[in-house]
Amino acid sequence: MESRANLPAKLYALLIGIDYYEPNRLYKSLKGCVRDINLVDSYIRETLQIPSEQIYRLTSPNPENTTATGSQVERESDALPTYENIVKAFQQITEKAKPGEQVYIHYSGHGGQAKTVYPNLKGDSQFDEGLVPMDVGDTQDGHYLRDVEMTTLLKHMTDQGLIVTLILDSCHSGGATRGDAEIRSGTEPDILERTSESMVATQEELERNWLELTGSQSVRVAGLPEAREYVLIAACRPTEYAYEYAVNCRERNGALTYWMIDTLKTLSGRLNYKTLHSRISAKVQSKFPQQVPMLLGESDRAVFGADMLPTQHVVTVMDVDASQKTIKLNAGQAQGLSSKTLFAIYPSNTTDFTAKQGQIAIVEVTEVSASSASARILDEAEGGIGVRGEIEQGAPAK
Repeated sequence: MESRANLPAKLYALLIGIDYYEPNRLYKSLKGCVRDINLVDSYIRETLQIPSEQIYRLTSPNPENTTATGSQVERESDALPTYENIVKAFQQITEKAKPGEQVYIHYSGHGGQAKTVYPNLKGDSQFDEGLVPMDVGDTQDGHYLRDVEMTTLLKHMTDQGLIVTLILDSCHSGGATRGDAEIRSGTEPDILERTSESMVATQEELERNWLELTGSQSVRVAGLPEAREYVLIAACRPTEYAYEYAVNCRERNGALTYWMIDTLKTLSGRLNYKTLHSRISAKVQSKFPQQVPMLLGESDRAVFGADMLPTQHVVTVMDVDASQKTIKLNAGQAQGLSSKTLFAIYPSNTTDFTAKQGQIAIVEVTEVSASSASARILDEAEGGIGVRGEIEQGAPAK
């Protein structure tokens, strides 16, 4: 997607995939998280040409899943994604990377809620959200990587002038299995009285950073404050589920990760995170309508880049009914849409909307709700152009 000339001098990647969890009562093992990491790993090695010494892998394969690693041979050098190893990897990258260099963090595994160990910040009856290391266990000394700790780890990076991107393919509320899809969260919040000891920083520093960054604003995805100096893409909104499933009835992946890599391979030209997020959302919601991926932070920043790219003002096709010649768009009254608004539909890999010959259909909005709209495909006699190609979920409309 990008040449090395468009990247900073270095990009460090921290890739964490947890399929196997040591026995515990809340978090059962998964099947697609290591495969997610291998998918991302292959992309950044082959397309971005990032050398091995700049990629930190922490993986926990599920021994019951014989196809966990997909086509890639599992690397024996991978460290286990324990609490200690995850924190150390964050710290090692922070020490090595120099101002202006990039850090890309991708986590696939369970997200969880646990009784807070920061009552001074949140109150005795509240919960911390966070990532669930493979060794969380059921004992008091088992650790989550909590939101308060993550806030300080990210602050250490951004204070140093690093360009940070965080992808979380997990969710942070209770759930259960549904159909052929697995939910990446625990079955209920964890009320065990766990240790407040942290490898990240002292209690005083953790609380100071949290108060400084949260201020009066509401806490957002994964319990983290509103992102200002980094990009965060999360698999779902705080009250939703993040699913992994067998895409095209083949090997299982996280929905967010699969469609992220598919988008990067499919769309031509350079993208910003807003464009990437729009297509991911359309693809994910076509399978799981109640899973809405979130984007926070520098949405105009180039994907795997340091510069800002102007955002193309387009909406996205969320659903297609070919028999009725209708589509659903991911914009509505909140975006100023009204009945009889016309849109041109383009192929899903379009990034340049100046050429009319690239249009594959013209649609007219017929019904508008708060955040979506229905539209019908116009025939040539009605001012349309016919249908010049397949209209896909995720296709842009302008």
